[in-house]
Amino acid sequence: MIITIATLRAAGLTETQILRVVEFADNEQVAKTREKNRIASRNYRARHRNHHDADDSDDAHILTSPPKLRTSKKVGKVSIAADWKLTDADRDYARKKGWPDERIEREAERFFIHYRANSKPWANWHLVWCKWVISEFQNGGQNGTNRRAGKKTHSISATFDDIFEKLQGGDGASVVPFQANPRLLSDRRS
Repeated sequence: MIITIATLRAAGLTETQILRVVEFADNEQVAKTREKNRIASRNYRARHRNHHDADDSDDAHILTSPPKLRTSKKVGKVSIAADWKLTDADRDYARKKGWPDERIEREAERFFIHYRANSKPWANWHLVWCKWVISEFQNGGQNGTNRRAGKKTHSISATFDDIFEKLQGGDGASVVPFQANPRLLSDRRS
């Protein structure tokens, strides 16, 4: 219930008593606000410690225990070695998939350059090589032509060759579909 000055007057309090009640209510509100601000300041200081104090507290752990080494989240994963070479198991896997030796060497070089440039760590480089060999980008033939969902990709020149063949008529004459018969336009200048 909210007590107003009108309620206090209706209760028969004098002006002096009403003034004391208002002062008391204000003092309570001020005390609550101060406590709230004190807690907020304490929390702020806890979040934003003085850097000099933080440096001193960081030194304290040296005396008690050695610092913990930071480990990568990618436990067990390593980047490809600078002197990486195909193993016999890698070569055998590619041969089982029908790759000749020259292609194995060429793809091994591409594989090394790709993963050396990206420097992405993997746990098992033999499995990454196996994935490279069976990739859909490798299955299109000797040059690694891409085949997705059974579609063979063509070069632009091959596409134009296909269009040219379709435009050839039955007797060897060139036929352009939907071509209108040429008409002579009358001279409208006269």
